[in-house]
Amino acid sequence: MKLLYSIIFLMLSAGCQRKAVYLQNAQAPVVVYKCKGKFYDKVPVQLNEARTDIVSYPHPKDLIMAGQLRYPIKLRQGYWLDNQGLGLNTAFLKMDFDTYSRLEEVPSLKELFAMVEESDPFTEFYIFQEGINSEDLVVEINGWIKKGMLAEKGKRLK
Repeated sequence: MKLLYSIIFLMLSAGCQRKAVYLQNAQAPVVVYKCKGKFYDKVPVQLNEARTDIVSYPHPKDLIMAGQLRYPIKLRQGYWLDNQGLGLNTAFLKMDFDTYSRLEEVPSLKELFAMVEESDPFTEFYIFQEGINSEDLVVEINGWIKKGMLAEKGKRLK
């Protein structure tokens, strides 16, 4: 009986390991957007549906990767490639990446909300789930922008 339980345990463990590897290889959606103003260096926060409260915000150190600030990537014609997990309810703070990344502690939600510069910044917002060659991501998306194919290749949410 112990042998049977051991075999079942090993089979379940092996299944979990395969599942974990699969999830590690899953790709996050790619987001391309255009804004009403110049917010590329402003700190993004997530608002609730009513845009009356902040529901998610970065830690100051979240804005740094490999010693560099994680600015979005500039594309053609005023579009930007997200690398922070923006969503339709993203707002931008008045504070820039550099200043925010130097904070020792995160301001309170009330203080952060008071810093919101634009609560509805996007004029266009596209999400791409598949069909992107990640090695040439910027080149590929810039090609779609040039040909006016963003909505054809992805899903326009705004």
